[in-house]
Amino acid sequence: MSEQTKKLEKLARVLGFYEQNLQILKGRLRAQNLVVAEKQAEVRRLVGKLETTQQAFTQSEPSATGLQMVSHLMTTLEASVKQANQELDTSNRELEIRRTELRQQMSKIESLEKIVTRTSAGIEHKRRQLEQLQSDERYLNTHFTGSIK
Repeated sequence: MSEQTKKLEKLARVLGFYEQNLQILKGRLRAQNLVVAEKQAEVRRLVGKLETTQQAFTQSEPSATGLQMVSHLMTTLEASVKQANQELDTSNRELEIRRTELRQQMSKIESLEKIVTRTSAGIEHKRRQLEQLQSDERYLNTHFTGSIK
């Protein structure tokens, strides 16, 4: 029975490690969620700036210098939006990786919890069997006084 108890203690330590690792993964996931939210806000800000510039361009008097300035500004803003979208895509992929790691860790924990439950049940079953044997032995020692002929 001590072998089962040792196994249960080892499983509990491993389970503790996995739960600690799960908390770390949750922290990374939260951090990645913040990065994605920041990138989304940056994209929205740049798109808004680009739209405002386009509106100003369509409402202004067309002059060669004005057209060049607005054209350059719009090109720069479009490049910034493209880069921000690429960073957002990268952040979203990293977020999915973190989510996958978290799901895998939770699956490991669930499996270990099942093993711990089965091992505990096995230990409890063996303890009951031992108690029953001891009870039967006590009964036989106290109630059987006859001899076999």
